[in-house]
Amino acid sequence: MVLADAQSVEQRLPACGRLVGREGACLLLALRHLGDALILSAFVRVLQVSNPRLAIDVLGRPQLREVVNSRCKIRNFIEAEFPVFGSHRRDSATIIKAIKAMGEVRNAGYTFCMNVIGDVREGLIGRLSGATWNVAPIWSPGHPFKEKMTDRGAAWFANSGIAIPRNLVSYYDSLSFLASGLGLPDPFERPAKQTFTGMSAGRIKISLHPGASHPSKRWPSAKWKELMERLHQRGFEMQLLGSRDEKQALSDDYAYEIQTFGIQMVTAGISDLLAAISRSSLLIGMDSLSSHAAFSCSVRSVVLHGPSDPRIMTPPNAVSLSAGSSCERFPCNYSYPCKGSAHEYVCCRGIEVDSVMAAVDSIFAGIGE
Repeated sequence: MVLADAQSVEQRLPACGRLVGREGACLLLALRHLGDALILSAFVRVLQVSNPRLAIDVLGRPQLREVVNSRCKIRNFIEAEFPVFGSHRRDSATIIKAIKAMGEVRNAGYTFCMNVIGDVREGLIGRLSGATWNVAPIWSPGHPFKEKMTDRGAAWFANSGIAIPRNLVSYYDSLSFLASGLGLPDPFERPAKQTFTGMSAGRIKISLHPGASHPSKRWPSAKWKELMERLHQRGFEMQLLGSRDEKQALSDDYAYEIQTFGIQMVTAGISDLLAAISRSSLLIGMDSLSSHAAFSCSVRSVVLHGPSDPRIMTPPNAVSLSAGSSCERFPCNYSYPCKGSAHEYVCCRGIEVDSVMAAVDSIFAGIGE
């Protein structure tokens, strides 16, 4: 685990004290994206290990239920979407359902409510939960993660927050620091570096995941096709990953490559996606769910980043790639000043196939020797 300074755990304990050997009930918030829910699940597991008599529920978007349930066992997943989040639905039925969910939460009498984002919106929902202790990371001034969220006022809502030093740029390292401040084990096991010396390329399977939630985080299909051809020339086995909704688009876009290079296509739910990744030696994908899924399966990855600082969300065992140096406004953190211009989303689209192949070579150095 990474520590930012020499303070002891006891000196950094929040007002709620150590979350070890506690009883009662704890609510965790999963209100963002699939990758965030996967990271949260690791936090749930260390909470359960340290507090076997603490009941743990998750309040989250319906789309995240499968992610959470695939990685940890909780007492209850309470579905809700809140209109204060950009990606959530805002129709009257959804809002009414969210109000009812909050009523259920308040009646449950939680001792702890925890979020690992530290945004003011999660902080407010945590306060409205009625929990005795509202636990969250408090991002220090100048911390890069602050640029990805709205944290003004967040510290006021968290009556049991832990300040995250700004030199811990990685979100993974920041959450390890948060865990240590609560007396918990590190949620993220850093797997030993895998070596491939003596293996032939034909025995190595590479997973490819082109999907991402926004165009700014999608690499051009022409570059994916070139990458597939070059990996095939090197003798690597490949599988193409996507969600069930992406099956037809992937089949159409990469029909020639799938047939010519014998690429297996896996388009399924999160459990099957995790199983497919775990059977591979490397994942190449965007800054999205798949890179975090690979880390959770102890599989290395090459991550192609979009408009945010690649140091923040790159998993510990991954190689990050970015063409952000091509844009004078990088990182724009999703403000997209380049939208509609000749160099639209160049931070991602400008990554060259040669750079990806160089990253692959660095990981598989020694194959065939």
